[in-house]
Amino acid sequence: MAQLKHVQIYNSERFQHDYISSIINGKKTMDIRFLNRKSAPFSTLVSGDLVYLKESSKKIKAEFIAFDVTKIILEHSSQVEYLLKKYKTPLDITNSDEMSLIIKSYQSSKYAVIFKMQAVKKVEGIYYNSKGNRSSWITIK
Repeated sequence: MAQLKHVQIYNSERFQHDYISSIINGKKTMDIRFLNRKSAPFSTLVSGDLVYLKESSKKIKAEFIAFDVTKIILEHSSQVEYLLKKYKTPLDITNSDEMSLIIKSYQSSKYAVIFKMQAVKKVEGIYYNSKGNRSSWITIK
């Protein structure tokens, strides 16, 4: 199967944390995307895929290769808190207020995609127009 490309969109204002800088600087080495349905990245991301990172309404800032991709069906809301606390260091969750806000935001999620990041590179000048698509994850076919 050919490598897929994805655009992962962050909104640093939502959690008051610049996660893209944390990824570029090597502090954030893993991510968990919580979802309410089996949409991207749950339905599309596999190890070896290329992922571009951007802030909402901005240019792409970085890219990485996803690996160790794990997909989980969440059977209880407590699993969100468990996963976030278990992986808080590689997720670069730095304080209890941030942790509480993330838990509250995703406690009703039904699915989770956990993945690690390798070959992270800062990139400049790439613009991806996601106008009209309010999703935080887009798979490019």
